[in-house]
Amino acid sequence: MVYGIDPPSFDQMMLTFQGFLEKDGSQILAEIFQNSNKFVGNLNRITAENQGDIRTSVVMVRNMIGSMAVKSQTLMDQLNQLTRNMAELSEKNKQDISIALRQISETTASLNKIIYRIDSGRGSLGKFINDEDIYNNIRDASIYAKDLFYKLDQDPSKLFFPRQKR
Repeated sequence: MVYGIDPPSFDQMMLTFQGFLEKDGSQILAEIFQNSNKFVGNLNRITAENQGDIRTSVVMVRNMIGSMAVKSQTLMDQLNQLTRNMAELSEKNKQDISIALRQISETTASLNKIIYRIDSGRGSLGKFINDEDIYNNIRDASIYAKDLFYKLDQDPSKLFFPRQKR
C-alpha cells in the first residue's frame, strides 16, 4: 500500500489564489508585469541598437563552427592514417621488436646483477663505494699526489736529483 497526500482540488487552488490577489497579490503581480515589460523593452532596444554586431557575431560563429568541423575531420583523418601506419610498421617489424624487447630485458637483468654486486660491496667499485677506509685512502693518496705534482712543477730536478740524506 502506498500512502500519499491528495493534491488540492482546482477549486481550493483558485480560492487560495483569489485570497492572495485580494491582499497585496494584485499589486505584486502588477509590479512583476511592469518589470517584465521594462526588461523586454530594454532587450528589444539593445537588440535593435546592436543588430549589425549581432549579425556579424552570428556569421563569425557559423564560420568558426564550419572551420572547426573541417579541421576536426582533417585531424581525424590524420589520426587514422597514423594508427594505420603504426599498425603496419609494428606488423612488419614484429620480429625485430620482439628481439629488441628481449635484449632490453636481458640488459636490465645484467644491470640489476651489477647493481646488486655494487650494493653488497663486491668488486672494486662495490668496495670503493661501500668501504669508508678505501675511500679515505684514495682521497689521501690523491692529496699527496697533488702535492707531489705541485712540488715537481715548481722544481722538476727533485725527480732526477733527489736530495740525499746525511
